[in-house]
Amino acid sequence: MRNAESEQITRNLELVYEHDVRLNRSEIRDIFISVFGQRYSEEKILGKKVDVVKYNNKNYILLTCQITYLGNPHPTFKKRVQLKSWFKDVYDLLSCDNNNDIRLIGIYRYKDQVVFVDFEKEPYFSRKMHNSSAHVYTNDLYQALVRGTFFKVDAKNNFITCVSKDHFRDYILYGRTDGVRPEQEIVEAVHQFNVEENVFSNWIESDKAIKTMRDNSFPKWKEGEWAGFFLEYLYDRYIQDNKIEDILKYLNNKSDDSRMLDFDLFFKKGNFYGDLKSSDIEKRETILNDKSNILFELENYGKLWYLIYEHETVKDNDIEGHPYTRKRLNLIREVEPDYKSDNDESYLQRLKGKVKYTRMFIVEVNKINYESLLEEMTSNFHNPNGNIREPKLKLTKDNIKNAIIYTFSI
Repeated sequence: MRNAESEQITRNLELVYEHDVRLNRSEIRDIFISVFGQRYSEEKILGKKVDVVKYNNKNYILLTCQITYLGNPHPTFKKRVQLKSWFKDVYDLLSCDNNNDIRLIGIYRYKDQVVFVDFEKEPYFSRKMHNSSAHVYTNDLYQALVRGTFFKVDAKNNFITCVSKDHFRDYILYGRTDGVRPEQEIVEAVHQFNVEENVFSNWIESDKAIKTMRDNSFPKWKEGEWAGFFLEYLYDRYIQDNKIEDILKYLNNKSDDSRMLDFDLFFKKGNFYGDLKSSDIEKRETILNDKSNILFELENYGKLWYLIYEHETVKDNDIEGHPYTRKRLNLIREVEPDYKSDNDESYLQRLKGKVKYTRMFIVEVNKINYESLLEEMTSNFHNPNGNIREPKLKLTKDNIKNAIIYTFSI
């Protein structure tokens, strides 16, 4: 039975829906010969055909499978290599020799486009391999074709590296990846923020966060959704303290010349925008920005990054006496004595008493994933004056695996 149609990437980096091409051993061998030349050979190990590359007294043992669509009912952007049980037998036999470098390699081919995926082997070889699958997504393949080399930690903390055909020889033989790209610098800056700032592991109480923002003249300190604005405050402070505005810049006025874009971040070297999102880990959706601004960004800058921080939440409404609502109002009334003077329970039903961040993702929205990634909000949003706002888009968290650039968790 022929496999179902799924997402494929063309030479022009466009998305089409066609069937996977099934590669036979001869075709796989020809691909490796075109990459490695005479350094490549196909050898029999434990009675199985194995791809081997020899260089500088080193044997690169490539345990190879084709990357194909996972199949219905899975989303068409989800692909896999179906690992063979005998891979572990070969690994157990050869891994004791330091001259052997054993890799789990997936091959994606659509017409003349070829991408190799190097899967971190320990998660698979550390347990008995029962025809298990290693997953990769269309966006991962796209990133490799755009960048040459793309590596990420996926949602399950597995490390994978996707490499275009032109870069695969240098990647295997010399361990080379591309030079430092703007995107890599951004990821490293975000990683350092996550490591150095005290936003993970510990509970952040609303009154302490609000007071910190107020005392440091952060303009959004009074907002009811304080957790997201406290994250913005921390980023703004971190960027300024570390003088990294040439890498990422916090946008106080959210302006782009004459056009107002509702994004928090601008990545100057990469020349594109981003946005910070604070999201309850129990929620399956994250509300994003105005639809017109997202589409404008994709059309003019090619991509948009969302930095999504997920947190556990304790609502003040679930705490006896609602202490955080009272503390928030007192902090505001110290500056504005008449603020909500007729309502001592203002924002009680929605106020987060405290939050604890546990993980975050950088998610890239681009031309090949935005249609499967984003959905239009079905309910209307209103401005304070009562007028209906233009529609916003939302991101369903089940789909973000096809967009993850970076993962951080505790």
